[in-house]
Amino acid sequence: MSSFDLTDVLAEYSRAVRHSLISIESLRDVPGIDREKVSALAQSVRNAHAQVTVYIASLLIGATSAVERRHEAEDRALAVGGENR
Repeated sequence: MSSFDLTDVLAEYSRAVRHSLISIESLRDVPGIDREKVSALAQSVRNAHAQVTVYIASLLIGATSAVERRHEAEDRALAVGGENR
């Protein structure tokens, strides 16, 4: 999976979480609903979102580092090949 794909996944995930939070928070207006529980649920969703965001960010950093290492290896190979001419 490329870093572009991971970025797209993170954006879609964040959008879905944002819509979910809007829906969850609208429950506060329903008569008889415990507002404290709604707040706790919304906070739980925010915490899970933060954890997943950190994980996907670490994947992006790893993917970017792998691409950079591959480019550096290719540059070294080209440099060595150029010296042999």
